[in-house]
Amino acid sequence: MFHKYQIRIGGVEYPYYLSYSSEILVGKLKDLGVDSVFVVYDNSINKEYIINLKNLFTGEIKCETVGIIVGEQNKTIDRVREISEHLLECGIDRKSCIVAIGGGVLGNIVGLVAGLLFRGIRLVHVPTTVMAATDSVLSLKQAVNTKFGKNLLGMFYKPEMIFTDYTCFDSLSKRDYNAGLVELIKNLVSIIPEYIDEVYGILNDRVEYTFEEFNLFLELSVKAKCGILINDMYEKKDGLVFEYGHTVGHAVEFLSRGEIRHGEGVAFGLMVESEISRELGYLKDEEVDVHYRLLNKIGIIKQLTRACAYSAEEIWDVMKHDNKRGYFEGKEGTVPMVLLESLGKCRVENGSYVKPIQEDIFKIGLEKTLSKIEEFM
Repeated sequence: MFHKYQIRIGGVEYPYYLSYSSEILVGKLKDLGVDSVFVVYDNSINKEYIINLKNLFTGEIKCETVGIIVGEQNKTIDRVREISEHLLECGIDRKSCIVAIGGGVLGNIVGLVAGLLFRGIRLVHVPTTVMAATDSVLSLKQAVNTKFGKNLLGMFYKPEMIFTDYTCFDSLSKRDYNAGLVELIKNLVSIIPEYIDEVYGILNDRVEYTFEEFNLFLELSVKAKCGILINDMYEKKDGLVFEYGHTVGHAVEFLSRGEIRHGEGVAFGLMVESEISRELGYLKDEEVDVHYRLLNKIGIIKQLTRACAYSAEEIWDVMKHDNKRGYFEGKEGTVPMVLLESLGKCRVENGSYVKPIQEDIFKIGLEKTLSKIEEFM
């Protein structure tokens, strides 16, 4: 059994398969007509899964596997170079296909490798985390970090297809699974609020979801993201809505050197940026409360003690290098944020989705968030 979605981003299309079986994946790879497959996978993945996958290939297709250590600290251009040179040593060529098996960090690294090798070779994403499956692969963005911040070096590059094997989620911790649902929550409050009640009734902190319930999460993620990206494939206008919660979220994630999950950082960012939206007179009290209720339903607020430990000054210093700079004419001493005017509607001023925020306003939003988080602990 499998579900298929056709991902449309601008003038680009690629299929997305959700299934229980890696045999279907191998069949789809063979359909691409490749002569060799190079599987680059996260070393933390069950090795039996990789071995069984390799054994499914018959003699007519060469299959090489490369395991790498993954983490935000390894999401660098040096790691891209190392992987590229290793694949070249292994005989990769223009007719080959790279298969990235892992979470969002691995997908970004390997996606950039695929886009650079021979000026672009075929790429297939096999996301093994909820976050990657419902968010990062639904975009053309491939990027790595620098010492100044997250995702500052990268490109837009299209995969040939996405294949999610639902059995890969069996080994996820509750922490990682719940962190992976945060982008869905972001999409609910910022793009598709009409589904909030339906999803709220399903969410839980026990990670007890059926295959069809997860398929609903994926269906809504595709609806939210592709509904925007079909007209803004490079995420420079309407697509900036996806950055809601990410200015603050990326900063605390970066400060933690990978100890804070991306979803945890974004959860923290959603709360702070919703408080800022309220402070500026945009969101109503009950609309801000929806953010907290959804995040608390998956139990993630109690996981944010590390994010709460950073000072306003530390977070602010990192946000000054946020990759949305250049999308707005901000005054000196401000940082770029995407804010909500109401649930499902971004604040747009002078045609810009990005608003310059002063440090004193940020501090007020942060203080209110920290106070509210204490109530959930």
